[in-house]
Amino acid sequence: MTSASGSSTPPAPATGAEEGQTWRATQEQREGAVDLAPLLSGSNPWTVTQASAGSLRNRAVLQCDRERFSVDPEAVDRLFLELCASEALLVGVGSGLSFAAGYDYGGAVFARFFADFIARYHFSDMYRGGFHQFSSPEEHWAYWSRLILLACYHEPPGTTCSKLVRLLAGRDAFVFTTNVDHCLARAGVPEERLFAIQGDFGLWQCSRACHPKTYVNEAQVRRMVAEQRNGRIPSDLVPYCPVCAAPMCMNLRGGHPFVEDEAWEKACTRYQEFLEHIEGKRVLYLLLGIGDNTPTIIRTPLCRMARANPRSFIASISLEDRGHALAGTAVEDDPDLAGRCLHLQADIDLVLDLLLKRQEQKR
Repeated sequence: MTSASGSSTPPAPATGAEEGQTWRATQEQREGAVDLAPLLSGSNPWTVTQASAGSLRNRAVLQCDRERFSVDPEAVDRLFLELCASEALLVGVGSGLSFAAGYDYGGAVFARFFADFIARYHFSDMYRGGFHQFSSPEEHWAYWSRLILLACYHEPPGTTCSKLVRLLAGRDAFVFTTNVDHCLARAGVPEERLFAIQGDFGLWQCSRACHPKTYVNEAQVRRMVAEQRNGRIPSDLVPYCPVCAAPMCMNLRGGHPFVEDEAWEKACTRYQEFLEHIEGKRVLYLLLGIGDNTPTIIRTPLCRMARANPRSFIASISLEDRGHALAGTAVEDDPDLAGRCLHLQADIDLVLDLLLKRQEQKR
C-alpha cells in the first residue's frame, strides 16, 4: 500500500440512494456552518460528544430492556468451558462488535458533525448517507472524509475490541470480519491472524480497478475535513487514479469492482491455511455481532464448518434473538449440532467482561 494521490479529471458521481427521516435543523446548520475542528484536535470526538450526551455506550445497549438482555451465568459458564477446552478458535466478527464498543452511526456524534447533511438530505445515520448520490465529487468527499475520519482514525469510546484481544491472547485463534473500521487491528489483533474480507475505510482504490493496488488515505482525508467549506471540499483535493485518471473510490466491496490487493490476498491465504490447520480439531466457532447484511460471508460458512466437525462447538453473542442471529442456518434444529451450539442474546461487551473475569479466577 502507498499514500493516495490525485490529478485533475472530471469524476463520475457517486451512485445509490439513501433512506431518511425528518430531522430539525437550525438555519445555521442548513447553511453548512458545522464546527469540524474537534475531528482534527487531539481529543476523541466519540468520547467527548457521547459523554456530553450522557454516556460512552451506544443507544441500543442503553435503551434496551435490561431483563430481556440480562446474561445467563450458566450460559457464560458453558461458553467459558468450551473456550478453555478448545484447541483452536475461529472468531467471526460483524458490525455488532463495533456497535458494542460505542460506534453509534446514528447518535450524538452523527447529529453534531453531520448536521448540515442531515438538514439538507434528511439522512438518518452515517451508513445510509454513504449511499446517497451527491451532486458533485466535492460534496461526496466532504461527506465521506468526515465518515472515514470518525470511523477509521478515531478510537471507539469503549474497550470492547481490546477485551476480545485479551481473551484471545495465548490461544490458537483467527479473526474473520466483515467490519471495515480497522478497530480490531488497532486494538491489537495480529495482522497474521486477521482477515477483513470486505475492505477498509482507510484505503482508496481506482474505481475502475485498473490496477491491483490500494492507497492509504489518512493524510488526504484530514486535509479534506480541514479545508471543506459549506459541505464541499476544494476541487483540487478530489482524488483520482494515478494510473488511469479515473475517480478514486473506497476500497469497500459493493457498487464497483473491488480491488483485492497484495495485503488482501496474503490475508486470504492465511485464513485458508488456518482452516486447513484446524480441520478435525476441537474448535470453538464464535460469532460476535453478526447481523443480516452479509450472512453468507461469516454466519453460513461457520455453521457449515461446525456441522462438518463433530468435535466443534458454535456460539454466538449479539442483541438479536437466537432465531435471528442464526437465521437461515437451522442450527437450533440440527440434530448434528445437538448439545454443540449456544446463543447469548446479550451485550457483547458485558459477556467479554464476564469471560475475562472467569479467566482471571481460573489463573
